[in-house]
Amino acid sequence: MSPIKKLITQSSHYLLGHSLAMAAGFLSFPILTRIFSIDDYGTLGLISTTLFIAYSLAKQGSPSSIVRFYPEYRASKNSNIFCSTMFLGYTILAIAIAIFLFIFSQIIPPNLLGNTVSTLLSLTSVLVILVPIINLFLGFWRAQQRSKLYNLVLILNRYGLLFFGISFLFLLNKDLYAYYTGQIIFTVLLSLFLIVLTRIRQKLYGKP
Repeated sequence: MSPIKKLITQSSHYLLGHSLAMAAGFLSFPILTRIFSIDDYGTLGLISTTLFIAYSLAKQGSPSSIVRFYPEYRASKNSNIFCSTMFLGYTILAIAIAIFLFIFSQIIPPNLLGNTVSTLLSLTSVLVILVPIINLFLGFWRAQQRSKLYNLVLILNRYGLLFFGISFLFLLNKDLYAYYTGQIIFTVLLSLFLIVLTRIRQKLYGKP
């Protein structure tokens, strides 16, 4: 495949994948606004913003760095060392941020955030560990130019979070605790699946 054709093909893959992933937000908006009260929806926005900041601190630009440096390590046949180092460092940092968020949610006075927000921050702190790890996998697949697998997992992640979150609202209670419980369970399952998939690939092909 020529470089120009490859560029056009992969660009179309990324455009389609990100467009479909963004569409999940438009689908979730009318559903969640009907289920949650105004107060709950405001709390949802606060938790989502806090988690976004925590994700950003945990990532530290690592997915973009992977795209930049992975080809050099692959050329020198040190890609396995690079991948394991990134995963180890990334996981340690994510755990540290998650612990900080958990402690913060416990020590903040209840009259400032409220018991609901504090409990939800404690509950969702585990996502600060898992979500950046999923992003790390996506970063490696971008660096390896595996655009189809990248988009597949990206779309699966967005719609899986939406499906599990809404499903638990109807299976348990129509509150934020059930919503985030569903998202946590899905994120755990997806993280385990990606880890197993990577291990199988390493055994079969000797590649990360």
